[in-house]
Amino acid sequence: MIAKGSLLSGLVVLACAACLTSLVLFSDSPALAAEKRLASVTSCSGKEVKLRKEEAEMVRLVNRARTDRSLNRVCVRPAVRKAARAHSADMLRRDYFSHRTKGTGEDPGDRLDRVGYPWIRYGELIFFSGGGFGDESGVYSAEKVFRVWMSRSYNREIILDRRLREIGPAVVDGEYNQDGQMWTVVLATK
Repeated sequence: MIAKGSLLSGLVVLACAACLTSLVLFSDSPALAAEKRLASVTSCSGKEVKLRKEEAEMVRLVNRARTDRSLNRVCVRPAVRKAARAHSADMLRRDYFSHRTKGTGEDPGDRLDRVGYPWIRYGELIFFSGGGFGDESGVYSAEKVFRVWMSRSYNREIILDRRLREIGPAVVDGEYNQDGQMWTVVLATK
């Protein structure tokens, strides 16, 4: 037992303070931690776009499924991603899960119009991952979400539609009945 105020007590406190200082010095800043969760992909215009790693993985999975079937690859269109991200965030913020916007009835085409994307055709995929399912964080990986979509004919038809050439992947963290991630992926053609 170490007596309060003893020399050994002071050394223990000093040692612990040094440990805490080390932890702070080697801890990532929030900005650096966020940067580590990003991946660069090439957009449809050839410019580099930063996506969350899960979103970049979803694009890779969609393209692998398409090329395995001799279909064209899709490219990331920032405007399509903006519409998808806004929809995921809105579903979380206003606690609903639907292709139609709560209260207004907007469909994916309306949301694409709002971001200035002159679409001809589109397909939208949505998924909520949370509630203790998935990995240790309670959410599904991009690959598991993709497998669920590919197991459903309607979703698979969207992913493999050769007429759809651009993609907007979005995953937003938040709460929908429980903590998790809201996915919206829009494939479209203009």
